[in-house]
This record gives sequence, structure tokens and C-alpha cells, in this order.
Amino acid sequence: MRYFPGLAALLFSAATPQALSAAPLKIGPAEATVPAGWEVTHLGPVIRVQPPGEDLRVYLSSPASGAAPRAVIASLVKLDSTCNFPIETTDQIPVQRGFDTSTTFGFRVPPTAHRLVYANILSIGSKRVATFLCADFGAYDRLSAATNGFGNSIQLAGWKPEDFSRTKPRGWTAANTAAIRQYLTNGMRSLNVPGAAFALIQNGRIVHEEGLGVRTLGSKLPVDAHTRFLIASNSKGMATLLLAKMVGEGKLRWDQPVSQLMPAIRLADPEASRKLQVRHLICACTGLPRADLESYFVDPAADSRLALSQLAMLKPTSAFGEQYQYSNTLAGVAGILAGHVADPKAEPLAAFSRAMHDEIWAPLGMNDTDFGDPRTQSGNFATGYLQDVDGRLVPVEQGLNATILPYRATGSGISSAHDVALYVANELNEGRLADGRQLVDRTALLARRQHGVSTGRDSWYGMGLMQRRVGGVEYLYHGGYMSGYHSQWIALPGTGLGAVLLTSSDNAFPLVANFPRRVLELIYSAQPIAVARLTADAGAQRKSIAASVRQLSPARGPAAALASAYAEPLLGTVDVQRTPKGVRFDFGPWGSKMMAKADPGAVGGYDFVAIADGYNQPATFVPGREADGTRTLILSDAQHRYVYRERR
Repeated sequence: MRYFPGLAALLFSAATPQALSAAPLKIGPAEATVPAGWEVTHLGPVIRVQPPGEDLRVYLSSPASGAAPRAVIASLVKLDSTCNFPIETTDQIPVQRGFDTSTTFGFRVPPTAHRLVYANILSIGSKRVATFLCADFGAYDRLSAATNGFGNSIQLAGWKPEDFSRTKPRGWTAANTAAIRQYLTNGMRSLNVPGAAFALIQNGRIVHEEGLGVRTLGSKLPVDAHTRFLIASNSKGMATLLLAKMVGEGKLRWDQPVSQLMPAIRLADPEASRKLQVRHLICACTGLPRADLESYFVDPAADSRLALSQLAMLKPTSAFGEQYQYSNTLAGVAGILAGHVADPKAEPLAAFSRAMHDEIWAPLGMNDTDFGDPRTQSGNFATGYLQDVDGRLVPVEQGLNATILPYRATGSGISSAHDVALYVANELNEGRLADGRQLVDRTALLARRQHGVSTGRDSWYGMGLMQRRVGGVEYLYHGGYMSGYHSQWIALPGTGLGAVLLTSSDNAFPLVANFPRRVLELIYSAQPIAVARLTADAGAQRKSIAASVRQLSPARGPAAALASAYAEPLLGTVDVQRTPKGVRFDFGPWGSKMMAKADPGAVGGYDFVAIADGYNQPATFVPGREADGTRTLILSDAQHRYVYRERR
């Protein structure tokens, strides 16, 4: 999955706490569990919690019942001058943990500040707890699991979490199937999602599959169970299934040093390279930070040398196994390794594609699935959409999505709800085919599910799979995001039950994010909160997009001071094109209309936003100027800064 921050409101309300210490922290009517080693400081009625040596702080208070919410948050903001930014949006999200509402606050933070700022107030009746987070983006990126975990550990004192571990799962009855359909159709209408497909699995086999909406706006062709969507990071679990098959066949071991199999795979840190084992390529546990921007502008036809060369420049920013850090580059290299092992004489990416087809997809009957180029798809294929500055849905720039092809194991799969359900059914059947034959060695397959690095309390990342325990029941899942597409699946081992959802819009994130909860509610008669969360998240998303659009203006005037072309050693070139319709940046494999956004920290007072990437994760270029007068464009993610310099 490429970087998708989602709704700020989900930061402290999604159920993904981190492994925490045992000592509870009292905050008025509530209690929380502080991450091990973090410092707690009492500032009068306010408590500050922070990891030592990191630019990340969480402030908490128990405000009086009559205090206005904005005034409460404003008083906390004053405690930290590095995050004194104006509040831009306010939303109410249903929560559990003994409270019933989380009032969330979004802030207007310029990119040049490089800070994450977030606040919320948990409330039930007159009881309230306020939280304010101020952090450098890099610090938060490294410590997101622990930080979100701390926020999610805040609960009303004495609250007992739900427990349906002793409840017999109801399975996919006709009523439950209808309820899933209603959840999806209502959500699609609310979020303006053109197309979706879902499938339900029971007793390890597909019992229902269905398409909703249309493949392309303006066409009457309906989505069906075989309509193909980009499945993004749901490619990862399929890739590790191939590796598991190789483990079972004795071609490699999970704990085998990668250097023994393919010496060309190495990191910038020689010691980290020596430690690197096969399992580390896909465990999100090596301490390597995300470097997704390095895959946004590459030639889609590049071979395996591209990902290998990029990996060789990456250094861990935390120790092996210490922090959850999701690396798409490493996962892409896992596929390159699999291709090399499958056919050492062939180009590894091509060999990987063949091995996935021959060893995994064909035996499972996944005839709709491949590593295709999204720019050339036709037939029963769902067009991806995003929302433009006028609120209209427009087709995504598939050239952007095509740039993931050189990292194909990490996210370039194209598949259908039917096929992904076949994959999930195989997970539930622990590698056994419908005819009883064992496709993948059971022990090697289950090793992928071992609790790896913690992504939260009762939440882990395995190898291309995520695990979570809710209400005493553990399930497997993974999501996927590419521009214009969101997907999700969930499987409950031991029950034979699972579900798959594929969608064709950037707007679909709230629908997909709350899908696992809706599945659990129907199967275990759990507290029904998914629909209310979806409604609240949809409203918050609309506000967030509207707030983003309000900050944008035509780029023609501000762009007058830009050079005509720029270059960056890793990311390539930018050609600035001025046309009667506005300003466009051409990156080679894709391009985008640019909008201007006021930023007092930028030279000229404006940033330039590539709206072809949507509003949830726009590429934002900040103009600068070096001492010798050279004009620059700076593009940053949480832990990297890339400087494009003008070409003269």
C-alpha cells in the first residue's frame, strides 16, 4: 500500500493500540496505559507524555463540563509553540472505550512546518478527556504504532471491553448477506463511489459474490464478481504465499540470510545487510522507513535493478524488531528474490510474474489476476476515480499507478473479488485446495501468521498479513490503496469465514476502513457501531476535502517564478508546462494539473499541489532557492527530503 494517511479523525479512534507498559495513568474520569519507557510529566492540571529524545508530545487534560471544546483545545495548544496552528475542521466520531463520542480537531499546518498536529475530546455525559498531539512527522512515522496505541488505550475507568470469544459465529445467513449489501450500497451513495465488488466465504469456500455500481461513469456496464480492480498491497500476502511454497519445497528458509540466495540484495548499512533474512523482506520490522516517493516517478518498464539500487541507499531509522515501519521497497524486493529463486537465469521481475501465475494463481483458479499495466486495461475493468477541485469524480491518472510495476510484489496486482476470495479461502483452508491436495506446506504458510512486530495492543504484522484480536477473537486482514482504488479482506481462522471488498474511488476509504468491523458485528452480534462510524467518517472526509480545496487557487500567477525544468537524482525530472488551461507538471510516466497553496515558509509564498494524486495524499512541491540563486522544488515525506534543482 502506498502511503495513505486517511482521516485524521481515525488517529485516536481506530482500534490499533501498541504494546504498552502495565502501569495505568489516571486522567480525570479515565485511565490510559503509557508506552514502556515514555516519560510522564505533570504540568498542573495537564499531563504530558512523550518518548525520550523524540520531537513528539501528547498533552492530556480532564476539562470542566462547561468549557467550550475549542477553548479546551486552544489551552492545550498554547503549551507547545511548535504546533500553534489554527483549527480547520471539527467532527464527531462514535467511539467505544466507555465514551460515546470523540470530537476531533483538524489543523491547518503548512508543509514547511513538517509537523503532525491532532486533537480530540472523548466524552460521555459530563465526563471528558482532551488530547493534543504535537509531533515532527518523522518522529511520528517511526513511533506511530506506540503513539496511536497510547491514544487508543484511553478509556473510561472501569470500562469492560466487549467479549464475543465464547459466542458461536452466525455465519453468512441471507440476512447477514443483505446487511453487508446494504452497508456497502448506502456507503457508496454517501461517499460517491462508482463501483465495488464483494465476496463472502463460509466453510472455506465462496458462498456469495456480487458487484455493485458501474465499471465506468457514463456507462451502464455493471460491476460483477469478476470485474478487475487494482488490489494494491493485497498483492503482498499473495507474494508471501509463493515464498511459503518455496519454503515447503526446500528452496529457501524463512530465516535464511538473503545474501546466500541473492547477493545483489543489500542495504546501505552493511551490518543490517548481514542481518537481513528472507522473512525480514516482508515483516515491516527491519526499521527501514517508507520511501514511497521514490516509486512515484519511475519508469514503469524498469527492471529489478531499480528497486535493488534504491534499497541499497536505504538505512534503518530504528533497530530490527523495535518499531513497526512499513516498507514497500523491501516488499518489492521480496518478489525479486522469489523470481531469482524460481529462475536464476531470468530477469527476476519477469520470473516472479511467471512463478506467481504458475505456482499460485493458476492452481487456485485465479484467472482474473495478474501484474498488469493499469494504463492498458480494457474489458471488465473498473476505472478508478478521484474528486477534482469542483467536486466532480474524474478518472485517475493511471500512469501514476503504473509506476508500482517495478515493485510488483508490493502492490501492482490487478484482480477481482472472486479471485481475492479464492486466495482468502486458501488462507482459511491453510493451503489446501478444494480437491484435498496441499498447494502450500501448512507449516510454512502458518509461519506468515506468527505474531511479528507489534502494530498495536492485540495487533501485529506477520509476513504480508496483519493480525488483530478484537473481543477475544483473532482475525487476519490486509488493506490496499492505489490512486482511485481501496480494497480490504478479512478472514477468521478456525471458523471458515471471510469477506472481501474492492472499490474504485479515492473516496471509499471510510467504507473500506469500517468493513472488518461490520463483518464482526454480523458474525458475532457485536455492538453495531460500524454504520455510525462510516457516516461520521464520510462527513469528516467531505469536510477535509472541502478544507483542502479552499486552500487551493490557480497556479498560473505563482508559477511565473518557477524554472521551466527541474531534476532530482532519485526521482527524475519535472517539466513545468504553462498552458491556457493552467500549469501542469510533467514527471515522465505521468503528469498533473497543479494548484497553488499559500505557504509563508515557501519562496514566493506558495506551494504547488499535484491534484492528480487526490486530496488524501497530494504530492506537494515547496519552492526554494539555494545560496547561488539556483531555484529548487522540495518534495518531502515523513522521513525523507528530496530537492529538485533547476536545469540550466
